Amino acid sequence: MNVMWVRSLLRVSVVVLAASVLAQAQVQEPVEVDEEALEAGEPLEYAFRGVDDFFNIREANPDVTLQEWEFQVEGGWLTRSGGPDDDVYVEPTVLYGITEDLFVSLGLLPIYIGDGGDIGNGDLNLAVFYRVLDETDDLPAVAGWAEMRIPSGEGSSGVDGTFYANLTKTITRRIRAHFGGFVMTANGQRGDGVGGRIDNGSMSGWWFGDWDNGADRRDFQWGAGPGFDYLIDEETVAVLNYLHRSSEYDGNSNMNILEAGVIREIGERQAIKAAVDVGLDGAGETPNLAGKIQYAISW
Repeated sequence: MNVMWVRSLLRVSVVVLAASVLAQAQVQEPVEVDEEALEAGEPLEYAFRGVDDFFNIREANPDVTLQEWEFQVEGGWLTRSGGPDDDVYVEPTVLYGITEDLFVSLGLLPIYIGDGGDIGNGDLNLAVFYRVLDETDDLPAVAGWAEMRIPSGEGSSGVDGTFYANLTKTITRRIRAHFGGFVMTANGQRGDGVGGRIDNGSMSGWWFGDWDNGADRRDFQWGAGPGFDYLIDEETVAVLNYLHRSSEYDGNSNMNILEAGVIREIGERQAIKAAVDVGLDGAGETPNLAGKIQYAISW
């Protein structure tokens, strides 16, 4: 009898212990999910985020792909200590994707509002962009592109040619780094040279200011700098970059420009971009302050 009683007691003890463990498992608080850890484990996305040549340092991914069109219209304002007045401009551009990596664009260089004389309004800008290498886990995206200024505007002369190279590497799901540089051969000028217009130092934009028409324009110009972008959410990207470039005219110091901007998707295949440029050196050709905004729609 004693043996049977002991066996029964053991069976009851096992049942009670199992029930106790099961009860604890059922009332245990749920484990908190580390969203950042999960996000860090997600595969990185290598895609165009909208950091195009609206910004001083662009990404190495194409704006449009095979058989895609895009229309952009940009407006801007700038002031500098060496210029007699501020500049306001508008600049439309059309892009077309030839392949997944190659596109062309044609646009008017900035049309200046409120300035008289032959200042080059009507000059065209033709560009060809090619992504040489897609980004991978180990290698950055690599792209090269070329621009040509066609002197079709009022009083313009000569043809300027510019070649650019860009790298883009994704660091985390939200952060990417870029590096860009350019070399340019400058021939002729926009306008007739009376109150002439010059490139103010935006690596890929065309902003201009009034300068002494007796100065010699540099035949060879260059520039380079790093850039970063941060994916705030699926519709918003913050942009920061720095550009160091040669002056437009011989005898002037190099330019140093810091740019901060934002890209906001506002609808299906539509975006608004805005940026502010701040001159860091106080040199005459460097803009003290400039602001610009762009609307883009693709189809």
